[in-house]
Amino acid sequence: MPLAPDRDGPHLPAMAYRDDPRRDPRRSTDELLAGLKLPHLGKGFVSFLFDDALLYEGIVGRRIFAYLVDLAILGLLTVAGYVVVFVFGLLSFGLLLPIGFLGIALLPLAYHSLFLAYWGASPGMAMFDLEGRAPDGSLPTLLQAVVRTALFLVSVPPTGGLVLLVALFNERGRTMHDFFSGVLLVRSAHFASKIRR
Repeated sequence: MPLAPDRDGPHLPAMAYRDDPRRDPRRSTDELLAGLKLPHLGKGFVSFLFDDALLYEGIVGRRIFAYLVDLAILGLLTVAGYVVVFVFGLLSFGLLLPIGFLGIALLPLAYHSLFLAYWGASPGMAMFDLEGRAPDGSLPTLLQAVVRTALFLVSVPPTGGLVLLVALFNERGRTMHDFFSGVLLVRSAHFASKIRR
């Protein structure tokens, strides 16, 4: 971060303010979190950052609509994937078909895991002001994201979605795959404003 001269004291880091068009809100939040000394009281402890009820306001409905958007995007990507697999399958006389079909089968896992681990939110989640965070406030690790997505994929279809009803019985709207992966879904704008206070 560049240093800004201060006439009366030492050089201080230049801050990117909320109205600065060059500011990346996700990066700013993570930089601020990196400097905080957050309490860690053992496994399963959730930081004081997540005690605000506004972080979870309307989160269940937002999660549903976010997933529908992601489902539509995944549908388009799957159709495009089948076209690519078909073309390369013809060009390779069928040799690349097994690899192509494996890639299409792994597409949902890769889509949700990579977006969550590297950007904190899938496109659908970002559209509905949601993002995933680890209990210490940082972005989820790739392992957490993969575990969360894999648990979703193996638990929701066999139960017909009934396992998702868990979100209705806790104040943070967390599902089973959130609990077991250690990921919290929060309202991203409110989380960012809470960090900057």
